Amino acid sequence: MLSTNPISIEQTSKILCCYFNPTDKIQIIKVLENQKPSLKKIVFPKQRVLFESSRKGKIEVYLQQNGQPILKNVSSYININIEKYSKKPIAV
Repeated sequence: MLSTNPISIEQTSKILCCYFNPTDKIQIIKVLENQKPSLKKIVFPKQRVLFESSRKGKIEVYLQQNGQPILKNVSSYININIEKYSKKPIAV
């Protein structure tokens, strides 16, 4: 049966995002879509990570402290949308 509920382009479109670890410490990032993890990645110092996700997603950044992950930051993808920086060259 076909659904009669319209799906907006904003709900289905993905954006390319880039996260950069500016610190000298290893970080762990967790990408969340609809409050569910869709990616978990270790990010080394000065490393960039490219990922694709929905516009309404979030990213959590953790640092290791005493063997336990400590939440450092939560950000929306709009803040790290690579399209904003598309005129700058990106070294991966």
